[in-house]
Amino acid sequence: MQFCRKMITAGAVLASLHFVFVVACGQDSAVNHGETNSFPVIALDASKYKASDADSKKITELIGQLKEIKDPDYGFAPFMRGSRFAPIKDSAHFQLGVIMIDHQLKGSEALEQLVAFGPKALPQLLDQLTNATPTQLVMEHRQGFGGQWYGHEVRISLANPIERNTHAAHRDFLTDAGDSHARLIDRHHVTIGDVCFVIVGQIVSRGYEAVRYQPTMCQVINSPTHDPEIAEIVRSIWSDARPAQRLLDSLLFDFYKDDDLASEAAMRLLFYFPGETTNLIANRTVSLDLSRPNDNEEWERIRERNGVDVPELLEAIRNFQDPKITDALMFVVEHTEDPMTLQAALTDVVVERAPDLVFNRIRHFLSAAPQPEQGPYGEECDLLKAAAKYFPDKSKVLFDSYRGHNTQTTLLSTIYALDQPSASRPWMIDDLVKLLDDRTETGMQYGPDYDRQPLRICDVAAKVLSNGHLKDVRFEFEKNSVYLDQQIEKIRSVAAGAEGVQFPTPDDFKLPSDLPQRTAKRTFEVDKSLILVHPFSNDEIIFAACGGPTQKGWGRETIQINASTGEQLSRVLIDDWNGGVSLLENGLAERQFAYHGNEGGDVQIRDTRTGQLLKTLSTPFHDGVSHDDPLQIRDLSDIAVCGTRSQWIIAVTPDGALHSIDAETGTHRIEWKEDSMHPRVIGIKGTSSVLLEGIGEKSLFNIPPRIWDQSTQTLTTVTKVPFGGWRAAWGDLAWNNSNGRASLWNLAIRQSITLPTSEIPIVDITTDEKQSRLFVLRQDGFIEVLEVVNRTTLNPIFRLAPSQTELDVSMFLREDGRRLFWLGRPPKSQNMPATETPDFSVVAVFDVE
Repeated sequence: MQFCRKMITAGAVLASLHFVFVVACGQDSAVNHGETNSFPVIALDASKYKASDADSKKITELIGQLKEIKDPDYGFAPFMRGSRFAPIKDSAHFQLGVIMIDHQLKGSEALEQLVAFGPKALPQLLDQLTNATPTQLVMEHRQGFGGQWYGHEVRISLANPIERNTHAAHRDFLTDAGDSHARLIDRHHVTIGDVCFVIVGQIVSRGYEAVRYQPTMCQVINSPTHDPEIAEIVRSIWSDARPAQRLLDSLLFDFYKDDDLASEAAMRLLFYFPGETTNLIANRTVSLDLSRPNDNEEWERIRERNGVDVPELLEAIRNFQDPKITDALMFVVEHTEDPMTLQAALTDVVVERAPDLVFNRIRHFLSAAPQPEQGPYGEECDLLKAAAKYFPDKSKVLFDSYRGHNTQTTLLSTIYALDQPSASRPWMIDDLVKLLDDRTETGMQYGPDYDRQPLRICDVAAKVLSNGHLKDVRFEFEKNSVYLDQQIEKIRSVAAGAEGVQFPTPDDFKLPSDLPQRTAKRTFEVDKSLILVHPFSNDEIIFAACGGPTQKGWGRETIQINASTGEQLSRVLIDDWNGGVSLLENGLAERQFAYHGNEGGDVQIRDTRTGQLLKTLSTPFHDGVSHDDPLQIRDLSDIAVCGTRSQWIIAVTPDGALHSIDAETGTHRIEWKEDSMHPRVIGIKGTSSVLLEGIGEKSLFNIPPRIWDQSTQTLTTVTKVPFGGWRAAWGDLAWNNSNGRASLWNLAIRQSITLPTSEIPIVDITTDEKQSRLFVLRQDGFIEVLEVVNRTTLNPIFRLAPSQTELDVSMFLREDGRRLFWLGRPPKSQNMPATETPDFSVVAVFDVE
């Protein structure tokens, strides 16, 4: 039975239907499922669903309270996508996003109450879509991989004629990618209007998302306060003199005409319109085909015949305790042939009504061993979990019997079914403890892609024991099996009655509360948006870089600033250009290496202080947008400088060829070539080497990085370290930022170095020349200064405290390592075009001796 119960889209089915509204014989009449183009239309008593003066006042108050929102939630979370109908607590569904992190979702009581008001609140919610009052929640994406931009996304059901017509009227806006190709934004303040957009989506079952995650490490902002056309679209669909009737008509349409939306529609129909729709939903439930599919094709046929996914529908309606719904669920329990459907039909009320029937039905499905092709623990696992929930004592016999099939699938089912139990029992703990000696590998793995570890039976049992069976026990899939074995022995001792056993987080490195803190020696503001502070600056003069328009197009300047007063002493144009230019990283600070890809492909080397052209190196490269051009070099981390005296320019072209150009002689060579799609090159500071990503494969995410040493002409593969996301490297040390998680590595020994734990993201890391000190810049502007011990351990020394926060920050260590220059600039904001962004910078000078 090797098949996946996948979700099929309704597009192919619905596109061929002609929708006709017909009046049913009565409010609770059943639908004739043979008439595929008909469904009931119910006329509501408008006065029953009209907001009273008290309701309107309360709704106004609740909308005002939305400004207090400070935490992410479904519909406005930066690192995940999902759906929820707030009044139903267990209705949340995670769809995609960054896994194994705390998304810090916290529901708003005001939001929940507004969703509960439903059609009564719709008119006021629609009116407030353009309310730009900020909440306390800010979406930031300032540095690192990925980006953040404004989208034009409004979920539309093209099956519905009203929405289809609205889509046609706004096609250009809705099919446009938004601002993603125009300008990335650093910061968006979520507004009351944005949250109202999400609330309307929950009420009408459209899942509108004001903020959503997009792989990899991107956020799309769909803000009706930034883009009023979003508000216009939503209002054109849902504004009606009879909002309750409009909502009911739409939900009935979804329930009968869109198998992707039917279950969510049923939940809302029962919540908002129980008197009018309970019989309809109960009657449809008992008329469903309750067969068990044996393959994908049969599953799709059953779903098409039913017009809904049966377990999804049951999960949606089982939250309601109306006797008619309970009767329908009981019918399903008695007649279904599918274990997933049986599990979805179970509720406390159903079990209380007929406990023996439910128990025997569960026993029936568990009597036969599942086919091994079903997966690691089969469809019956959910039934076992239900048995443990509703019959915590009596279900032991079911677990023993099912485990008696003596397959790994059934064994894993009995383990996972005890995860996070409603009520733990001694027999559950005993069964799991017995498995702590079983080192059999499950065929599954844990750990990052670059260092996968085998998952064993004992590991799974230990994890389940830590999830609700043993108090104050921690077990996570960390490090390797040796480490896990140590944790398992601790768990065994706790199960035997030991007290005071500690389970510390292995990488929990917290800065001491009494860590010394230093303030800046000097802080001043410059009325210019600076790009960087050059590390050859001194105590008298700060040399900084800035950019701006020139007659030629765009240019780069060096500004001399009085280090005591912040007064601008001079400005020198270093270089200007018309077209794409890459300013190569990792070269000597006194030299600017500029690759003019649109102007012949030359690399111009200039004096950073004076702008004097020192040398022009001819290259065979050019800029462009093709993906199969063997001589294309773009500004995508595909060219850098290396060597202690900047002797070489190293570039990687889309064909995987590694090119070297001797900065003294201009000699160009192809060192080697491997087929690649996403090659990247990062210069390793102070060495003749570069770190290479994505060489040798068509994907960046499945091949180890390599180190190329230009002086010795050697290529080394670095295993058991992240594949991509490398930001900078110095000698043996390098730092990585994959999926928003910063990590530090000793590449020579392939070992991670634990960084201080903090909720504030890391935006930059640098070291001194000897790699004896590490400087960690956080997004709030604070810098942690740490001693590097044996290139494997960090000891905190002190912390640098800025005078301002809420700025985009960067740091630059002086060449002698005695001073650190902190640079802050105002972030790009949602309502401020780049031309209107405040043009100033804050520079702070810290003593780090």
